[in-house]
Amino acid sequence: MKKRILSTCFLLFFLVSFSFSQTERLDYKKIDYISVENGNDREFLNTVKGAMSSAYQELIEAGEVKSWRLYKVNFPGGERSNYNYVNIVTTEDVRSFEDNFSNISSLYFIPKSNETDGLNTLASIVDLEASEIWKVRSLISTDNGDSDKPSRYMTMDFMNVAQGRGLEYLMLEDEVAMPLHKERISRDNMTGWEVYSLILPGGTEYGYNFATGNYFDHIEDVEFGFTQELIKQTMPGTDVADLLETIYETRDLVKSELWELITYKKR
Repeated sequence: MKKRILSTCFLLFFLVSFSFSQTERLDYKKIDYISVENGNDREFLNTVKGAMSSAYQELIEAGEVKSWRLYKVNFPGGERSNYNYVNIVTTEDVRSFEDNFSNISSLYFIPKSNETDGLNTLASIVDLEASEIWKVRSLISTDNGDSDKPSRYMTMDFMNVAQGRGLEYLMLEDEVAMPLHKERISRDNMTGWEVYSLILPGGTEYGYNFATGNYFDHIEDVEFGFTQELIKQTMPGTDVADLLETIYETRDLVKSELWELITYKKR
């Protein structure tokens, strides 16, 4: 059964990948993990929604970036996580990160045009814990059909895929996970889904190299994942236990976090 799943998925993967590559340009995301000291959230958010928001709007209008989002890390919270905000910039050209963000400033998530207006204030209350560049490898549109506003919640699942198994992992995401997520979206239990591969930093010691972004309007929908009922309805005749074992063999789920949207700009 497992071999049949894999062989079928490999064929479909190459066909879908070719079609997707002809119609979609894969985006890049710069994710900055930010720690704001206790008691300074209001000052941080005032700066973010003021001068920094204006700077990102300028980049979007100039065609340099596609979108900007700031999330609050809800789970884990407190001392369990060493960052409490996540800044995400999406662009079609990875060179935009080099051209529009200073690699000299300690606050790499601030656009160059905004450094003099808000940097001095933020530097005293904010620490940039880490910065990463990801490439979007597959997606179901994350745009909410009823509104231009992005979904309120995002779960980020960080995966560690063994060296040499990246193609197999992406294949399973495209040909197994995607149809299941599409069904969840049709049931209004989900609003969008993306798969990312880590570009920078890298190495076997980093801890993870792939991730999925899952989008929801309501926190209660996060609970309903790949149930047996969902799998049987979406993929009739599938051995559920064998399918799940195949998925789990390709990757380790390192951690999963829930982020809540605070503010955003988009084209």
